[in-house]
Order: sequence, then structure tokens, then C-alpha cells
Amino acid sequence: MVAMFVSATPALAVPQIPHQLYGTVTIKGSAAPAGVTISANIGGTQYASVTTDAQGRYGYSPSFFRVPADDPDTTAKEGGAAGETIQMYVAGVAVATTTFTYGAIENLPLTVTVPTPTPTPTLLVVVTPAPTSTPPPWGWIGLIVVVVLAAAVVVVYYLARRRWPKGG
Repeated sequence: MVAMFVSATPALAVPQIPHQLYGTVTIKGSAAPAGVTISANIGGTQYASVTTDAQGRYGYSPSFFRVPADDPDTTAKEGGAAGETIQMYVAGVAVATTTFTYGAIENLPLTVTVPTPTPTPTLLVVVTPAPTSTPPPWGWIGLIVVVVLAAAVVVVYYLARRRWPKGG
């Protein structure tokens, strides 16, 4: 009689080593205040988050900043895999990228720059009135009076020539 023994040894997955980051955080040229949120995303999913300390740093003891590694033995995505891009955020603003490497310990300073606003062009419309004729120094009413008087003189002259005979 032949007996077969099959040993069922469970396969144990070896956990992957995370990518650890640390560094200073600068906002508008000054060290970030304590409590600013730093986060790491891979492919649009956040895998790590921490806040800055009183010196404007992240990832220092006791709050190490580790981006977990993905477990290749599962179908779920638990973190990064070698070569993937880690997008770093400071208070929700994308500021830097780095490449995920198993077991890496990386100093990655983060700087938030605030762009100088570009002035919006302003359309300036200048309306220049059309040139007009210059009224005489005595004004428009004076001009009308002169024209009416001149017309009256012509009418009187015309009527006078029709009534009086010539030569007398």
C-alpha cells in the first residue's frame, strides 16, 4: 500500500518595503506653518498623508511619511509599484513628483510658489467729439439776428425799387 502525503503549506506573501519621503516645506518663500497637510498620490489615489511640524518639515520622527508598496499577490491596489509616479501635494496643491522605488528613503523638499498674477489688459475707449464749426464771437443768436437783418434789408431794397420810379 502506497500512501501519499500532500503537504498544504500556505504561500506567504513577502511584504514590499514602502517608499519613505521627508523634507522641508516652503510656502511663498517661508517655512510652512505647523499643520499643513502633505499627501502623496499615485494614479489619482491618495496613499499617504501627514502634516508639517513646527519647523515646516514633513516625514521626520515620529510622523514618518511612507508611501506603501502594492502587494502583487492581491488584486487590490494597496500602494505603489516600482517605476510609478508619486505626485506630491501641499495643502491640495500639486508641487512635485518622484518615482516610487521599493525601500527608498528620499529627501524631497516641497515648495509652493504663488504665481504673480498677469495683469488683465484693459480696453480704453477715448471718444473724441467731431469737430464743429466755430460760432462767431457774438454767439449763434447774434448770427441769426444778423442774417435776419440782412434779409430784411434785401427785401426792403427790392420793394423800394418796385414802388418808386426810376430817376425821381
